Amino acid sequence: MNGKENEPLFMGTVEACKRYGISKRTLYNLFREEGCPPVMKLGAKTMLEVAAFDAFIRSLLTPSVVEQNKTA
Repeated sequence: MNGKENEPLFMGTVEACKRYGISKRTLYNLFREEGCPPVMKLGAKTMLEVAAFDAFIRSLLTPSVVEQNKTA
């Protein structure tokens, strides 16, 4: 299994947009990025592997550094 009980192995583009909080246009732009996991077609439906896309999205995120004002 994929480690999370009741988590689907695959999702469609609508589910992916909701999951990652992005637009469909942004999702389709991500499909062209290097390192993007393969996208599968099931009839007319575009399917994404949940675990692979979770890892891919995490790889795109960069931690932000917040500088704190230090007063002496």
